[in-house]
Amino acid sequence: MKKLIVGIALFVTTTTNAQNSLFENISTTDQYTEYYSVQDENKDGKYVIKDLRFVVKFQKEYLPTGEGYKIRAVVDEGKDKDFLAWSMSAAEEGVVCTGHPYESMLTEDKESFVAIGDYVFVLYQLQVDGAPFHAVSKVFIKKGATAPAAEDGEKKKMTLKERMIALNELKNGGASYGPEHKALQSQNLDKMIADYLAAMKVKQDARTAEQLKSEENIKAAKVNKAKAKDNEWAEAKRYNDSVK
Repeated sequence: MKKLIVGIALFVTTTTNAQNSLFENISTTDQYTEYYSVQDENKDGKYVIKDLRFVVKFQKEYLPTGEGYKIRAVVDEGKDKDFLAWSMSAAEEGVVCTGHPYESMLTEDKESFVAIGDYVFVLYQLQVDGAPFHAVSKVFIKKGATAPAAEDGEKKKMTLKERMIALNELKNGGASYGPEHKALQSQNLDKMIADYLAAMKVKQDARTAEQLKSEENIKAAKVNKAKAKDNEWAEAKRYNDSVK
């Protein structure tokens, strides 16, 4: 079980850009490559990221008051182009968007959606307060992503896990997922995610009364969505009754 620790005083190494809010961090013009197998067998925060599935573009929707509330991933290449690969909306019952206007995640049931710099993560069993999460279940890597700085500012030798990954790529005809993938796979994702959520929690805790109105706007959108759905069902029932 991974622990994400939120402190009062933080020394975070993530870039300023990486600490932007969820909706600011996600690009709608760039393509992202989705990998749906993400495993940390050694429990050291370094994940083996593999099984490329789709190349997608993200779409975002905002309330009239300016708050982002919905994110969709739509396939942008190949035979599945325009297929909806993933979607989550804070206007739906059971979905929580944490921390407007410094929102850090969208959460539904046991899945949370987090965007950090050039990467989008789907986390499994991440609590709304940011601790703990069980696993990274999916990663979207932006094409042309800027590699994070190497830890300790020096080039390190390949670990056994990294050598096994390289060997596996050679066995598959020398196929490689590219430099963006290699750069992310060298990072401690547990630390990256923990640092980001901790930094966002500090911003969220310091919100003014005016900023907190954003959360009320999201709640109102959820109520309006539920009412609209009830009205649709009522109209459908009236029609069915009239036919009978």
